[in-house]
Amino acid sequence: RVHTRMAQVADTELYDRLGVSPGASSSEIKRAFHKMAMKYHPDKNPSPEAAEKFKEINEANEILMDEEKRQMYDSYGMDALKEGGGPHMHGGMEDILGAFFGQQQRRRGPKKTKDIAQHLPVTLEELYNGTVRKMKLRKNVGCKPCGGSGSSDGKNYTCDDCEGTGQRDVVRSMGFGMIRQSIPCPSCRGLGESIPAGKQCKSCKSKKFVEEEKILEVDVERGMKDGDQIAFKGESHEAKGYLPGDVIFVLQERPHSVFQRKDCHLFIEKDIPLVNALTGFKFVVQQLDGRKLYVSTPPDMIISHGAQLEIPNEGMPVRNFPSERGSLLIKFNVVFPQNLSAAQVSGLLNSLPNRIPDPVQDPKVEVTKVHLQEVDQENIDKEEYYDRYNRQQYDSSSDDDREGGVACSQQ
Repeated sequence: RVHTRMAQVADTELYDRLGVSPGASSSEIKRAFHKMAMKYHPDKNPSPEAAEKFKEINEANEILMDEEKRQMYDSYGMDALKEGGGPHMHGGMEDILGAFFGQQQRRRGPKKTKDIAQHLPVTLEELYNGTVRKMKLRKNVGCKPCGGSGSSDGKNYTCDDCEGTGQRDVVRSMGFGMIRQSIPCPSCRGLGESIPAGKQCKSCKSKKFVEEEKILEVDVERGMKDGDQIAFKGESHEAKGYLPGDVIFVLQERPHSVFQRKDCHLFIEKDIPLVNALTGFKFVVQQLDGRKLYVSTPPDMIISHGAQLEIPNEGMPVRNFPSERGSLLIKFNVVFPQNLSAAQVSGLLNSLPNRIPDPVQDPKVEVTKVHLQEVDQENIDKEEYYDRYNRQQYDSSSDDDREGGVACSQQ
């Protein structure tokens, strides 16, 4: 894994709380915190000593996982964090003027190269179990043979034509007179420096940087979700006069064939025949970690169509507390039989309660017997039907207008 932080720090107390070295990466700090949190979390260990210990490791984790706070702690210790700044005498003329005029100057940090953002597709199984993915990175780094100067002797050569400004003034004739303009220096292409012939670095061909290939181990933690970001500080392109930016991997959760996820909960749908909806049902669900869950419904429960039942603690792990999980929720779709025999109908009538009796028919009252049938949706949706209906309505309205209207008199 990539470790770029130096081990020389002003104070090691926070690192000691988590049992890691000052050169530990963010992933190592996370894992150490999770391990100790499992031991000292108040839900797992109710003792007062454990509560105080959990408070200490939580404070250490919050500071060391924040890059700015960690840099300040490494440089100046806990006192700097408690006082909300660096060492007491860090101010300069800007601070004196700001205090005198009642204005607070905003400090600008060093310039950085652009971050490299890359999508990382992951399966739901990887987000459930956690994984480490090795990702290949290509980036520009300073040329070591020339020290990033671009010249074979490591010297910086100023362009003689623009004297290092990268700009040249030219006078041009316009319709109303002459004007002076600044243009990029054609000799150095606006760079302000020009390496003499024979002095170019052969390693980088005077580009000052070379392309380097690096393998980053991306730690996908259990319980992470779509859109979460994993950052590698200072691993972006290098450029002279700039600090390297970050490499950021953005997780993209792939669709799953069985499970759907919402936060820390998992959802599946299950089709069951009517007989099992009435009498109970047993089935097997293969969990994302490979376990087979033997699921059964209570024998006295009748499952209605669309009912949703829950299996606690079988959902996704909760990030930072991987021993805790959400729920697995199962939605049941009751599948009715296409037809029944006479014997089956008779058996149902004798077995099932609350049957609606047939209405009593009065022989003296004339009734029209009709039968239900399946809807012919294609016929109902035909545009010809609606066109015919609308035209009929229009014709009827026109007939009414002619019958009740005023006739024109003939001259």
